[in-house]
Amino acid sequence: MKNSVKKIVKTTAILLLALIFAGSPAISPITSKTTIEAEASAKSDKAVKQARKCYYTTQRNLKKYKRIRSSGCTDYWNKKHLALSVIKPAKDNFLAISGTTCEYYYSGRKFSFAFAYQKKGRKVKEYRAYYMGGKCYRYIGPDKKVHTYGSGKTESRMPKMAQQLYFKGTYNLHFVYD
Repeated sequence: MKNSVKKIVKTTAILLLALIFAGSPAISPITSKTTIEAEASAKSDKAVKQARKCYYTTQRNLKKYKRIRSSGCTDYWNKKHLALSVIKPAKDNFLAISGTTCEYYYSGRKFSFAFAYQKKGRKVKEYRAYYMGGKCYRYIGPDKKVHTYGSGKTESRMPKMAQQLYFKGTYNLHFVYD
């Protein structure tokens, strides 16, 4: 009789625990991250990986691309697709950010990565932003601190410089194709 009572208590305890944890996200025993956190991390990793691939492919093939220069802007075209736009700081260029040289990298017709820098004497401030699907997944400011956003930040929630780069980079993309 005692064994059957123990068995019932043990089974009940297991069922209660199962019910309690059924509503909470699963936790991976390897990474101690929830399933949601792991998916978000994978998405940000994918955005960064795509941006790096775009950057390195563009840099490697730069000499093969058709270069078109206009006031303060140099565009590099891979056949019919814009691969890179370099915007120098100029007062008459609506795509320029004051005192900042910006490089916008595109994969197909999608904005992938922005690199910007400001030179003041010997000091250089660098900014990097990684984009995918209209969201910013990683931002590195002049303090070199890496901000990774697992589920991405929409334009209104991005850091100010990432927001400016996104606006100018996407505007440039629409401008050259329209």
